[in-house]
This record gives sequence, structure tokens and C-alpha cells, in this order.
Amino acid sequence: MKSIKSKLLMIIIPIMCLALIGVAWLNHNKAKEFLEQNFREKSMVELELLSIKLNDQLQMHVERLSNIATGEEMTSMNPVVQMTYLKQKLKEYPEYTMLFVANSNGDALTTEDKRANIADRPYFQQIMQGSKYVISEPVASKTTGKLSIVVANRIQNKEGKTIGLVGTTFPIDTLTKIASEVKIGQTGYACITQKDGLIIGHPKKELVMKSNVTKLNIPKLAEAHEAAQRGETGEVRYVFDGVDKYTFYKKLPITGWSIFLTVPVAEASVQLTYLAKLSFVSASVVLIFAIIVVVIFSTRLVRPIQKMSELTSQVANGDLTLKVEHAANDEVGRLGENFNVMVRKIQDLLGQIGKVSTHIKASSDTLAITSQETKMSAEQVAITISELASGTVDIASSVTHATSQMNDMVQTVNRIANHTSEVLSASNQSKESAESGLGYANEAIQKMTEVNETVKQTSEMIQKLDERSKEIGNIVGMITNIAEQTNLLALNASIEAARAGDHGKGFAVVAEEVRKLANETSNSASQIAALIKETQHDSQRAVQSAQSGTRVVEEGSRTVYQAGQVFEEIVLHIDNVLHKNKEIYTAIKSLEDVGQEIGESMERISAVTEEASAGAEEVSAASQQQAAGANQISGDANSLASLGDELQQVMKQFKI
Repeated sequence: MKSIKSKLLMIIIPIMCLALIGVAWLNHNKAKEFLEQNFREKSMVELELLSIKLNDQLQMHVERLSNIATGEEMTSMNPVVQMTYLKQKLKEYPEYTMLFVANSNGDALTTEDKRANIADRPYFQQIMQGSKYVISEPVASKTTGKLSIVVANRIQNKEGKTIGLVGTTFPIDTLTKIASEVKIGQTGYACITQKDGLIIGHPKKELVMKSNVTKLNIPKLAEAHEAAQRGETGEVRYVFDGVDKYTFYKKLPITGWSIFLTVPVAEASVQLTYLAKLSFVSASVVLIFAIIVVVIFSTRLVRPIQKMSELTSQVANGDLTLKVEHAANDEVGRLGENFNVMVRKIQDLLGQIGKVSTHIKASSDTLAITSQETKMSAEQVAITISELASGTVDIASSVTHATSQMNDMVQTVNRIANHTSEVLSASNQSKESAESGLGYANEAIQKMTEVNETVKQTSEMIQKLDERSKEIGNIVGMITNIAEQTNLLALNASIEAARAGDHGKGFAVVAEEVRKLANETSNSASQIAALIKETQHDSQRAVQSAQSGTRVVEEGSRTVYQAGQVFEEIVLHIDNVLHKNKEIYTAIKSLEDVGQEIGESMERISAVTEEASAGAEEVSAASQQQAAGANQISGDANSLASLGDELQQVMKQFKI
């Protein structure tokens, strides 16, 4: 088993180690950030100083040439006067290798008495287009052949017209020398590029005028050049040839060139190693000192606790006469004081337990007798309640059955009420249909009366037609007689004409025609007579049919009238049925309401009965539990008496 001292050391020492490591790590990171930030700020200051030096150097050349260009000797454009004046100035500025002047055609003359045409040079074209001064990109001098930078200034006449330029050249090494004087860290260096990124100043001579920062396959460096050309100042970080580097960039205002300061990142934190070692040593010393303090403190803290542990072990064996000697006024001292109070209270408690155990023994004997009597009473009550619960269950079952039947009756009454409602609806529809049929019957009686009148009129007209047909028959008979007599007369006339011979031929012809006409008339009369007979026959049948129709119409009128009376009786009967159905419906609705009330009452009775049954069962169960409890109490009383004896035996083990 591990001691408290070991546990304290196992907890505190790792925590202290982690805390010191955390503090050291935090200090290391903060120091690293501070050193890098300080290095970046210092580098930006160096970059700014380099920019100022280069700018001032170039600005100085521009101002010198500007002063030279405004002299009367230069504006005269007399080559002899100009050369004399320039050679004097060359002595004042020994850093210049030569000075030159050019007219508006580009013809140039140097202080070395060399001539050349510079009309194709960009700086000459810019001056002639209106620029006050120009600082060219590095070019090979046409007179010396060396890589130089040209600074030119315009020459104007009194009217302000550009009539030529004056300029000078100086080796590019002049600028690279200024850049090389800048020292950043151990291996940091400066670099100058043209606007297009071509390197014109670099510690490595082989890169000058040959390498372009935009084509070195270093995207970050190309981005830095572009940012510098936009007039921005900043820094980029990249890896080149396996070396992590910082590059700080800025645009040179007077020329538009880009200037860079490059330094390895490792040099920015060169002092960090020393700080890390110092932090490690400091942390180790603090840790060792802390461990010593913790060990001493834990020893002093644990010693009283160990002493108290020994006393506690003796108290556990029954010796209550011991006492802790405490002098410290801290948690351990209060713990010892509380230990003494605890022992004292245990002594008092054991004394009281001894007294109580005697009373428990006597009370347990009395309780055993009482619990036995209670057990018998509880068993009798349980039997009675059980019988009551059984009867209540039967009542609840009967009430439930009656409730179910009452619910069935209520449902049946509901169905009867629904059917009665449907009968009422059908009766109303039947009444409406009967009233409609009565209306149709009255209308049919009226129509039958009109038809009867029409049939009578038709019969009378047919009878009149029959009489007219008879009159026509008489007339036809007279026509037939006339035709026969005419035929006889024509025959006699023919006979007489034959007797007369030739004189009677014409009359014979007339007589023959008359005879033919008489025959035709007789035939037509016979046909008319036949038609008249058929018409009379049809008229007689029509009269008979009209008379039959009249009788049928009269019978139909009587039938329809009787149907109307029947419809009136049907309407009266339907009214009576409708009235009775309404009374039945009202009675059924009342019966339905009563049935629902009875059903609800039966349900309440059933619920009450079930509750009573459940209550009886609960009482029965409680009685049984009471009996069991009484039995248990009796057993517990016996056990309590036995425990009282044992308690008295245990009390004898303690030393008070």
C-alpha cells in the first residue's frame, strides 16, 4: 500500500515538471516570436536606410547635373565653351569618370574628347520628349565599354525649349558597393533589380545583368518584386536551395528599381539557443529545489498522521483509554483534537448502550407476547375481510353484466331512434308524393273531361257527315237515272238518225257522243256511289268508335276521380302515420335519454363496486400483511432479545 508521502510526491512532482516545462515552452515561443519580430523590424529599418542612401546618392547626381545644365556655358550650345566648362566641373567631382553633352540630334561629346551619337538611347529619347532628368538602366558605355549607369539632365534655352542634355556615367559598382555595406546577420545581403526584375546589384557577380528574379523559379520572390513595383513594402518567406529565408522588399522612389534584403531565418533566432539553454538550467534548478521542499514538507505533514493511524488501530482493538497529544494549530492538530472528542463520545455511547441493552431485553420479551396476540387478531380480521372482498367481487361482476346489457339496450334504442327518424323522413316524402299524385289526378280528371267533350263533338260531326253522305248518295242515284235516260234518248236519236240517212249522220254522231257521255256519267256515278257507300260504312264505324271512346273516357274519368279520392284518403292516412311516428320518435328519444342516464348510473355503480372490491382486497391484503407483520414482530422480538444478550457480551470487550 502506497503512503500519503509517496502519493503527494507522485502528484506534485509531475505537476511541477509539467508546469516548468509549460512555462519554459511558453517563454521559448514568446522569445522566438520577439526575436523574429525584432529581427524583421531591424531588417526593415536597414532596408529603409539602404533605400535612403541609394536615393540620396542618385539625387545628388541629378542635382549636380541640374546645376551644370543651367549654366550659360551649357545653354550656349558652343561645344568648345561647353567642354571647357565640363572639364572644370569634372575636377570638382573626381568620382565621375567623365561628363558629356549632346545636342538635339543626339551628337554627344565627352570630356575625354570622344564623340558618339546617342539618339538611339532611351534616356536621350525621354529627355527630348520632356523629362527633366533620367536615370537609365545599366548600359555599356559607348566610350568606355563598361557597364555604367547614365544620369542625364535636360538643357533648355531662354524660351524653355529642350535643346540638348548633359550627363555623366558612373560604374554600377558604385551602387553595389553601397548595397554591400549593409550587413544583416552573418550571411544576409542586399540585392537591386531593374523594373523588369533583372539583377543589377548582387554580392554574386555572376548574377549581375544575367539573372532575373521573376525567372528564378521562386514564386514568393517574384511576388515580392511585383509588390515592390506597386509601391508596397513588406516581406516574404521561402525556401531556396534547402535554406529557409526571409526577403524584405521596397521600391526605390527615384528610379523605380526594386531593392531586397535577404537573410536566413535561422540567423533571426540565433540567440534563441542561448535562451533555451538558460531556460533549461533555470527550470532544472527550480525543479530540484522544489522537490527538496516538497519532500521536507510531506515528511512533516505525514508524521502526525502516521502517529494518529497507530492510535486508531489500537482504538479499533477496543482500547478507548488512548489520547492524541496535539500541539500544531493546523488541520492535522484539529484532526487530533477531533480524534480525542470521537473517542470520548464513543466511551459515552458505549455506556449508554450498556444501559439500553438491559431495557431492550426486558422490552423485547413483552413485545414478543403482545405481537403473538396481535398476530391472532390480524389473522381473524384477514379471514373476515377476505369473505367481504369475495362478495364484493360477485356484486361487481353482476353490476358489470347489468351495465353491459344496459349499454346494449341503449344501443338498440339508438338504432330504433335512427330507424324512426328514417321512417319520419320517408313519411314526409310519401306525403309529398301523395299530394303530388293528388294534383296529377285532379289534372287528369280535367283533361279527361275535355277529351270527353271533344269525342262527343267528333261523334256529332261524324253523324252529320253520314247524313250528308246519304244525301250525296241520293243525288248520285238521280244522276245515274238521268244518265240512263240520256243513254236511251241517245240510242233513240241514233236510230232516228239512221232512218234519216245522210241527213241524219251529223245528228247520229252527236247522239253517239251523248250516249258515250251518258255512259261515262253513269260509270262515274256508279264509282261515286261506291265511294259514298264506303264513306258511309267508315262513318258508321267512326260513330261507333266515337261512342265507344265516349264511354271509355267517361269510365276513365270515373276511375281518375276515384283515384283522386283514394289519393286524398292516402294523404289523410299519411298525415296520421306521420303524427304517430313523431310521437313514437319523441318517446324513443326520451327512452334513449333515460337509457343513457341508467347506463351512466350503472357505470358509476360498477365503478363504485369495483372500488369497493379493490378496497376490500387491499384491506384483506393489508390484514394478511398485518398478520405476517405481527408474526415478523414476534420473531424480531425474539431476535432482539437474543441481540440484547449479544450486545451485553460485546460491551465487555471494550476497555473504558
